Amino acid sequence: MSSSLYYLKLCKDLQNINLPNNIKVLPNKCFYNYFNLKSITLPTSIKLIENKCFDNCYKLTCINNQSLTCLTKLGKKCFHNTRLKDIEFLKNTHIMYLPEECFNGCEFERVTLPTTIKHIASCCFMNCCKLQNIIIPNSVTYIGDSCFYGCDKLTRIDLSTNLTCLPEECFSCCTNLKHIVLPDKITKIHEDTFIDCRLKYIQWSRNLKTIILWNDKEKHIKETDDLLHIYRKYCETFCYYDFDKRITFIKKIFK
Repeated sequence: MSSSLYYLKLCKDLQNINLPNNIKVLPNKCFYNYFNLKSITLPTSIKLIENKCFDNCYKLTCINNQSLTCLTKLGKKCFHNTRLKDIEFLKNTHIMYLPEECFNGCEFERVTLPTTIKHIASCCFMNCCKLQNIIIPNSVTYIGDSCFYGCDKLTRIDLSTNLTCLPEECFSCCTNLKHIVLPDKITKIHEDTFIDCRLKYIQWSRNLKTIILWNDKEKHIKETDDLLHIYRKYCETFCYYDFDKRITFIKKIFK
């Protein structure tokens, strides 16, 4: 750790920080529990922000500097439980991977991810309770479990056309998400993907072939009696997907 960062660790009451230009790495828990930190200016030399770097910085709303062209990696929970309002600081970076719980609990309203992103890990945007709109670029090929869990203000999401699977609890508790379009490359969906949602309309992928059950077993979709066939037929009027009662409950409704 550089001497400047060492002395900063002794000053946890700081509200605003402007880091010098020679810093390349912000190590694990570098600003962990800086409860009064409101904004920080990162130098263009930054290459790596490690695990939990700003975790629990409850007042942090702003990352200054939108020319972080050297930044290539973020660590797990690096902005967990902050109050970031946007991720504009990522737009000129070379970030390809958003790690677990990276932005869990942030206060974005709208997010447009940079086209360098390919992988969004589990719980990345979990509990972003102010998030209303997110655009996932076509560069993204993977979204992890519970990625948008608890985003209860989310009304619109544009999915990457190169996704092939929607995992467990991906949109769980997104109670304001009323409709969604599943790109045609999606071949698998977990039965708990939309648990505790109130969807009124789903445009299904034409290549959807498999439902992943809660015990991780896979069930091939059958045209006559499969759960997803029933959804496909009735999704325009079916307003609440109660997956806890599983397939039997759904079939009973639509007898």
